[in-house]
Amino acid sequence: MLIGKKIEEAVRQSGIKPQDIAMYAGVSYARLLSFYKLDSIELKYLRKIAQRLNLPLSYFLSELDPAPQMENGNQYSTTDLHLVKENIQTLHRQLELCHNEMDRLKRELSKTIEKISFVIQENKINSFLFFLAMW
Repeated sequence: MLIGKKIEEAVRQSGIKPQDIAMYAGVSYARLLSFYKLDSIELKYLRKIAQRLNLPLSYFLSELDPAPQMENGNQYSTTDLHLVKENIQTLHRQLELCHNEMDRLKRELSKTIEKISFVIQENKINSFLFFLAMW
């Protein structure tokens, strides 16, 4: 499916006036309608359309027909490659946040284990002292 067709479908299903979406994206209504026939669109417009429709960019990228083979042998448009790069960067940031959270949880677990070990040692000493007092 062309990216333009996905935009058209999403606009239709949203119930939002296409004129409102066009204004939000910073294009004319006629330009928005022309997007419906395209197999690529500038990222700045796609991002704005996705924001207005409250959809992730990935919605428009999933299930797209593969780009036709170009003369230079490249299968993907610059826009497609930019979107892939942007998605990879976003995933990298999310992975970094997960690693940071995992490190924090490891430190917290280590402190908890230390506290438990201390309590166990303290209980052993108290039990031993109690045992000695009973003799």
